[in-house]
Amino acid sequence: MADNAFEIRGLDGVLRALQALPKEVSQKRGGPVRASLRKGANILRNEARKNVRSITTTPNIGGADRSTGKLEKSIAVVRGKTSLRRNEERMMVLIPKRARYPVDQRTPTGIPVATVGRMLEYGTSRNKPHRWMGPAFHAKKGEALDTIVRELRTGIDKAVRKLGAGR
Repeated sequence: MADNAFEIRGLDGVLRALQALPKEVSQKRGGPVRASLRKGANILRNEARKNVRSITTTPNIGGADRSTGKLEKSIAVVRGKTSLRRNEERMMVLIPKRARYPVDQRTPTGIPVATVGRMLEYGTSRNKPHRWMGPAFHAKKGEALDTIVRELRTGIDKAVRKLGAGR
């Protein structure tokens, strides 16, 4: 899928507060950063699922709707690999490679769901593209960013209060 990453700026105070926290609080299972990123990614995931649902419920040629809902259910938020040297978190909205459509006579190993998602997003030589992830990102990126910032500030405040109560 296309690389639609974006950079967050203007959070210098939040970053200083995170760096001031002890490592036990800020890094324990990802801390407030991981939780806030997951909530923001969930907003993008839900919009992508809604877009896929609207595409797959339109009737196929001949009027039949044969959607299994597998593509919609397979869109997930996963924690990405991060550098061991830097203290960072990464959440991605994607379709896991292991997800496959059921086996039938034409496809004895099953078709990967990610392949079908990619064919819908970018089209094929026979079918025009039915964009679902790109529009979801552009429609909800502002809301996701606001959620990340709000949840991050809340999580940091909670961690600071917890530290103050422990002393």
